[in-house]
Amino acid sequence: MFYSLLIFPWAIVKYTPSGRGLKYIYSSVEERNQFQYFSDLVFGIPIKGLEVILWNLAVPEFDEELMQPRQTFLPLTILRNVGNLTIKEAALDKFPPPRHNSRFSQRNSKLLLSYPDESNLLDKKLYKKLKRLVEGNRPVESGNAPFREREKRFNLNPYMAHHRSFLEKALRKAAKASLSFNSMGFKSVRADIVKHLQPQYNRIVNASRVLVAAIEEDKDRYQALDLEPRGGYFQTFDAARLVIWIEKYAAAFERDQDERTEIAFRVDKREIKSFRMDHPREMMLRRLGRAFEHEECDLFIDAFKYLLRDLQAQFSEIKQTWRDLFKSDTHRNTMCRTEYDRDSGSLDGMIDLAV
Repeated sequence: MFYSLLIFPWAIVKYTPSGRGLKYIYSSVEERNQFQYFSDLVFGIPIKGLEVILWNLAVPEFDEELMQPRQTFLPLTILRNVGNLTIKEAALDKFPPPRHNSRFSQRNSKLLLSYPDESNLLDKKLYKKLKRLVEGNRPVESGNAPFREREKRFNLNPYMAHHRSFLEKALRKAAKASLSFNSMGFKSVRADIVKHLQPQYNRIVNASRVLVAAIEEDKDRYQALDLEPRGGYFQTFDAARLVIWIEKYAAAFERDQDERTEIAFRVDKREIKSFRMDHPREMMLRRLGRAFEHEECDLFIDAFKYLLRDLQAQFSEIKQTWRDLFKSDTHRNTMCRTEYDRDSGSLDGMIDLAV
């Protein structure tokens, strides 16, 4: 297996001699470093040869700092037993910049040629050291393995991994408008965000209301949350009813997914499920499920209350964030309504579980 990678300051391009051109796989607007991602993917796989072609001439913009050579090639340090590692500079006539990247316009291409002495290549000493490391069989420090796995998990954001969802795009536009003091532009994007999130917020409100009603009914009739339940026995059916509604309440906090995001969730289903196993809320849900299955009354009540407090804390945080969203408005023109629950009513405060 042979790989050839073209790297330049703002992009990494995968190039295969048998292919019909260059495949654009990384740009600075993406959150994850695809060069590192590539190294993670081929880690432990025998590689006949690896050719890294560096587009090393660059014109920094807006106080940008280009990566130092050590940083650029750091992902390679986890590789071993590579048949032959080659690092060289790219020829502009052989590897033209991607046309869709405005920062590599014809004007900038000429500027690139005006900095012939600036290079991001490793010096000879570091190059030999890296080549000896990558082509050798020296063990990789064990501490790197769990870090790489964790890094892969952090890269698993289905809302951004394969494409940017509406909300991610809108938040970026809002941040850009705010930084450029474009008040009207910011408010316009904010209005779109509020409109997008309102149905999701209403879903949380409605799920909370149903759960409140179920808890109140349990206090009056069923007593599944009573340490001394009716007849002294665990109220299985009544407890199951509460479990169903609190699970639906927890599910209401899940963000809406467009078609491509839903596909991304399905593609990485196993990895996402594994990652979520350690999430506090998932652990609380499992704890509640175990207490219910074992019909442990005191453990069930404790797990139910603990999960409910966590959900209500997030609900309160969402409402406070919505209020804060309009704090800086000095004029009345907010371009959208500010009453986050005008239609649904308010559920401020914690749900009372006292029997």
